[in-house]
Amino acid sequence: VELKLTQIWSEVLNVFPVGVQSNFFDIGGDSIVAIRLMAQIEEQFQRNLSLATLYQSQTIEKLATVLCEEQEHTSQSSLIPIQTSGCKPPFFCIAGGGGNILHFYHLSCHLGQDQPFYALQDVGLDGESEPFTRVEDMATHYIGLIKSIQPEGPYFLGGYSFGGIVGFEVAQQLQKQGNEVALLAVLDIHAPDTDKLESSSHKPNIDWNSAQMLTSIAGIFGRMFGKNIDVSYEFLQQLTFDEQLNYVNEQFQKVNLFPPETGVKQIRGLVQVAKAHQNACYVPQEIYPTQITLLRASEEVPIELAPSVDIYRLLYDNRKNDPMWGWSEFSAGEVELHSVPGDHLTIMTEPYIGALAEKLKSSLEKAQTANPMGRP
Repeated sequence: VELKLTQIWSEVLNVFPVGVQSNFFDIGGDSIVAIRLMAQIEEQFQRNLSLATLYQSQTIEKLATVLCEEQEHTSQSSLIPIQTSGCKPPFFCIAGGGGNILHFYHLSCHLGQDQPFYALQDVGLDGESEPFTRVEDMATHYIGLIKSIQPEGPYFLGGYSFGGIVGFEVAQQLQKQGNEVALLAVLDIHAPDTDKLESSSHKPNIDWNSAQMLTSIAGIFGRMFGKNIDVSYEFLQQLTFDEQLNYVNEQFQKVNLFPPETGVKQIRGLVQVAKAHQNACYVPQEIYPTQITLLRASEEVPIELAPSVDIYRLLYDNRKNDPMWGWSEFSAGEVELHSVPGDHLTIMTEPYIGALAEKLKSSLEKAQTANPMGRP
């Protein structure tokens, strides 16, 4: 098993030789390469392992042990334990727009080896299960997973992009249950709007268009990973949805992002999760003031990468008159505001993610000092 894994790792990482105790991420692996790695493992061993398995078993030696176990690891977990060791209280961070945890490993590395880090990602990214369509249900699902790691507060929470909105609802539900939330770190997203009624008027005027969303997804992946992905909105409009998925998958394969065997399923999952996020109508019903840190990107993302002009305006036009982006209404005390270099996408990539992590680490340490606890 180890020999076969060594051959697969060398092929997908283009590293020769690979030791059985070499850490996947330390020798050039990232989440895109991880997707290709898991596809190769599925083909070779007929075992469908989730990305969570790789985060828990980051060497060939450990992954071989998993593969030798009789129990099948077929379900994709929403809870990804990226860093389980460390003496500090754990930090739970919810993924954003695409719903996955593409760059949380690097964020965790910058926070240090003494900071336990658990990522939470959407149900539905596997392209098979149905995603939640209500923010409240997403939050309830995540709370069950959080409490399986840390049964009692104080809790230290975070969320990137749409994950910041879900993180806020997680904090609301935890506090309603009598739990203490010591920190909510919001990574580049505006606060929910309590002035609008829970109706279609709360959502931007979005005519859901899969061609537009797939063009946006291709642009976002290209920007985040430095790839030139040739996807034309005008061409996609002429295709059925399944044809669109196949076409985009072919373009992703050309730049070595997704493998042929799982690419369509991965892209379908991204689309259905993105659609669920876009259509989620969230208006907080009860407000429990929460200690909030807002980390804002200093630049705006290019408008051509937004799924629609309406969404772009929702993200930026409504923010310009309020540096706190509406979070003061929900904060227990003054919002701790940090401006970090980069735009909404690049703040989660090198070299900008180091500056983001530095500010986040400072906020975490301050909150942890003010709210001491032992590891559960």
